[in-house]
Amino acid sequence: MGGYFMVFGSPGKPLGSGGTQPGNSRAIRRRSTIMKPRYIIGGVIAVLCFAGSLWFVQSSTIEYTTISKAEELKKRVTVKGIWKKSADMSYDSKNNVFRFVMTDDEAREVPVEYQGSKPNNFELAESIVVKGKMENGIFVASDILTKCPSKYEGTNSMKPTASR
Repeated sequence: MGGYFMVFGSPGKPLGSGGTQPGNSRAIRRRSTIMKPRYIIGGVIAVLCFAGSLWFVQSSTIEYTTISKAEELKKRVTVKGIWKKSADMSYDSKNNVFRFVMTDDEAREVPVEYQGSKPNNFELAESIVVKGKMENGIFVASDILTKCPSKYEGTNSMKPTASR
């Protein structure tokens, strides 16, 4: 072939032409330095994505607790309770703020303030779930969920009786 041969998959390169030959380590070295930063950058990106997803999952989890525990934690939590009907309930349409008093499962009362309108059927709710955090003795809710009585449940007269 008159001075041409294939070394490391380089066909048609003449000897000493600077191709990828065993004696030419410059091309091999250049190739290896190009690969290392790619792996490092890819590894850093993978670690950052993993750390970011862990942070997102941890910050988005909301702990289900009582009012007493919410005061201790000073972070976003979920509290289940009932609306205290004897206390005042108000809606400030100018500032779009809904206020009411809630009693949790430990019979502890707390005023609740929600930036938004009163949920539909609030007066009919059997129980209330509020998501938010305690601030200066007031539970500042970011979300209110109401559990209304089911219209599909039968009354006592409709429930089957046990046969003897």
